[in-house]
Amino acid sequence: MFEHLEEKEAVKTAALIEINGYRFYRLLADRTENSEVKAVFKKLADDEKKHLKMIENEKKNKAGIDEQRTEEEHEKDE
Repeated sequence: MFEHLEEKEAVKTAALIEINGYRFYRLLADRTENSEVKAVFKKLADDEKKHLKMIENEKKNKAGIDEQRTEEEHEKDE
C-alpha cells in the first residue's frame, strides 16, 4: 500500500501524535481536581485513543506502526 517512504512516515507520525495527545490529556486529567475539567480532559484522551485505533486498524500492518510501540506502551493506552 505504501509505495513511498514519505507516506509510511506520515502514518507513523500521525500515530505518534495521537499517542502523545492521549498521554497529555490523561496527565492533565490526573492533575486537575475540578471534576468538570477532569471529565473534559478524559473525553479528549478517549478521543485521541479512538483516533489511534482508527489509524492502527487501517494502516498498522502496512506502515509498521507496531514496530515502534512496545507491549508496555500498548497496555498503558488501554
